[in-house]
Amino acid sequence: MAPVEIVSFYTDTSGWIIAGGSLRLLAIALFVFFVSGLRAILREYEGDDLFATAHSVATRPEPEDDRVSTPRVASVAGLMAPAG
Repeated sequence: MAPVEIVSFYTDTSGWIIAGGSLRLLAIALFVFFVSGLRAILREYEGDDLFATAHSVATRPEPEDDRVSTPRVASVAGLMAPAG
């Protein structure tokens, strides 16, 4: 392609390019909003731990089952600490 054709393409479709970029920014903002709400729900379910993860929710032992050990999560220092 000649440089003139490339410049012409981007000049003709600049409105679509700007609209696509704007929609991408909106989608990212909505995704971050959704994930922050999901994390708040997980923190409420898990307790007041620093890291609320889907893994700790999935491996949470049932209250009536005493044979299952407490799930472990990594602390800020990278050490393993009991959850809850």
